[in-house]
Amino acid sequence: MSAATDRRGQVRLFAADVAERLERVGPVPHALAASAEPEPAELLARVDRDRLAGVRRFVAVPERGGPLG
Repeated sequence: MSAATDRRGQVRLFAADVAERLERVGPVPHALAASAEPEPAELLARVDRDRLAGVRRFVAVPERGGPLG
């Protein structure tokens, strides 16, 4: 994403990356959420925290160049 020359390019690269990842692992969070065991729920919570941290890092990059408009 940092290789993009403009903010719109950064957003496009981020969206493409998210789409690719979701195609590979999309069903996994649903399976974890359906489990009655505590370990899958803990893993799902960690995945959610990591996802939120990733989105925060993504948002910080374009913010350095100003709003998208």
